[in-house]
Amino acid sequence: MSLGNQLRGQTMIPSGQTRIGKLLRLPLKVVPKDAVVPIMSGSARGLRWTVGASIHGCWLGTYEKTKQNRFAACLRPNDVIYDLGAQAGFYSLLASRLVGQQGMVYAFEPLPRNVRFLQQHIELNAATNIRAFELAISSTDGIGLFEDGPSPLQGGLSERGQRAVRVAQLDTLVSECQLRPPNVIKIDIEGGGLQACLGAKNLLEIHKPLVFLAIDADSDYECCDFLRTLGYRIEEFERNEIVATR
Repeated sequence: MSLGNQLRGQTMIPSGQTRIGKLLRLPLKVVPKDAVVPIMSGSARGLRWTVGASIHGCWLGTYEKTKQNRFAACLRPNDVIYDLGAQAGFYSLLASRLVGQQGMVYAFEPLPRNVRFLQQHIELNAATNIRAFELAISSTDGIGLFEDGPSPLQGGLSERGQRAVRVAQLDTLVSECQLRPPNVIKIDIEGGGLQACLGAKNLLEIHKPLVFLAIDADSDYECCDFLRTLGYRIEEFERNEIVATR
């Protein structure tokens, strides 16, 4: 059975949406959203985070725990990381710590609200090895339409979108902005993975970075197929989470 058939149609109920999950999270509602706290656990433990920037799991350190651990295990000092769909910067901060001052993190995020928190977190943690770009990564350069989701963790490029955002290809940015080539690319852009990889074809062929891909839509199965044509091996390490290696 193909990976697409295995994954297609699977749904997950986040723990916070179950009756028990909601009960356990009640005390978290009293924590001020503007409070700056240290992340409580995980590889990002101790890094400073604004409570209202995202879900409570981020500052608790429990956010996407399996993916967080797998991602951290793949990073080395001096690595270069591309974070596509950086949101408020959880993975960017984690990567910043692990790659060190000689490494680099390029964080790409189109939603202005998220970018404000991303910049705030960079400053709070004196993360001078993170460079933020307020744009969406795709297969074209110019302006695209962004459709907001029900939370800052969701939303993506769509013809139905009402928000105009800058879009760019990674191949263009590497050339024009002289970005260092990546060792690892993390893609979590609500079904935009295929377009992002099409716009990074040269980069993927030449530099062969490891790719983390969140499966958010049918087009992401096509992204897996595209990566295979470039010689990548696809592994599902968790439901709807892929790592591609060459």
